[in-house]
Parts: sequence; C-alpha cells; structure tokens
Amino acid sequence: MDLATRRKHLIRDYIAITIGSFIMALGIGIFLVDAKVVPGGVSGLAMVGHYLSNYKIPVGLLIWILNIPLYLWGLKELGKRFGVRTFIGFTLNSFFIDLVRGQIPGLRFIALQNYPGIRDMFEHDFILSVVFGAVLLGVGLGIIFKFRGTTGGSDIVAAIMQKRYGWKPGMAIMFIDFFVVLTAGIVIHYKGIAATKPAFTLTLYAFILLFVSSRLIDVII
Repeated sequence: MDLATRRKHLIRDYIAITIGSFIMALGIGIFLVDAKVVPGGVSGLAMVGHYLSNYKIPVGLLIWILNIPLYLWGLKELGKRFGVRTFIGFTLNSFFIDLVRGQIPGLRFIALQNYPGIRDMFEHDFILSVVFGAVLLGVGLGIIFKFRGTTGGSDIVAAIMQKRYGWKPGMAIMFIDFFVVLTAGIVIHYKGIAATKPAFTLTLYAFILLFVSSRLIDVII
C-alpha cells in the first residue's frame, strides 16, 4: 500500500471515529444520563460522579479525567497499541457529550436533553428512551471499533488483563461493566437519586442496555 493510500485510509478512519464518537455521545448525553440508566465502563463511573456532584461536574469532563490515568497506564503496559486513536476517541466522545448537553461555556443553549420531545419521551415512554440510548451507544461504538478506534476505559483495562493474566477481553469487559452497573445502582438507591423509577428497575434497564449495545457492536463490526 503506497503512502497516498495509507493517508486516505487514515483520514477515513479518523472521520469514522469522529462520527461514531458523536453518535455515541447522543445516546449517552441525551438519553442515558437523565434516565439514570448507567452503561458500563468509564462512562458509567462518570455518570455516577455526575450524580454525586449534584450534576455540577459535566459527564464528558469526568470521562476525560478518568480516562487519562488509564490511558497512561495503557501506554506503559501496551506501548503504542493504545496511542493516538484512543486519545482522540475518548477526547471526542467527552467533548461531544458535554456539547449536546449544553455544558460547554458559550454553547449552553444546545442542551438537547431539554427539548420538549425528549422530555415527553422520558415521562411517557421511558423504555423507548432507554432503547434509543442503547441503540445510539451500540452503533457509535461499533463504528469506532470497526475503524480501529477505541474510547479507552474498560478496553484498556481488558487488554492489560489479557496481557498480564490471560483473561479474555470479553470476560474482562463484562466483569468491569457488571461491577460499574451494580455500583451505580447502589449509589442511586442510597443517595435517593432516582426520580421516577426505583434503583433496582434502573439497574435492570442498565443490563438490558449492555446486551442491546453489545449485540449492535458485533453486528456492525
């Protein structure tokens, strides 16, 4: 493959990673954060931190902050395998989440989660809002993975666990996601964060979310 072709493929990959990050951000930022249905990995931990801060610390910013030490750990353990694409992936995703939620100074008017149609969906068709979030999350991640990108987080931990202890990546990610979802359910319950649904119900929705999004990722890849 000549240099020009490699450059074209590289540009194509980064455009696809950008699109995937935006689609994923729509699912998290518009539907899942306010529904309090927590996905696994760093996104889920960031949502928990967002709730515990009384919604003052933006989810995207927390995702970026939590990913930095994992990213540095990944570079140390795995070398350049989790290099530029990983940094771009989680940075774009973090930015787009705060963008669509109107949590970037000067762009607060966006706040797509507050649009009347979205609010009506939360109030009258909660399941549909969770399904939409799951579909957008799965499609976004699928596109990112298909074009050799990653959003960091549990992907890095899974790769390190595979290298150190021989864990299968799927098993490691499943364990991490289960732990994050369970932790989120406990926090939501004991902090009284849940508004319209019991914490147990939201936790079950979260497991459905993980199943739907993971299936979509596999289909797209």
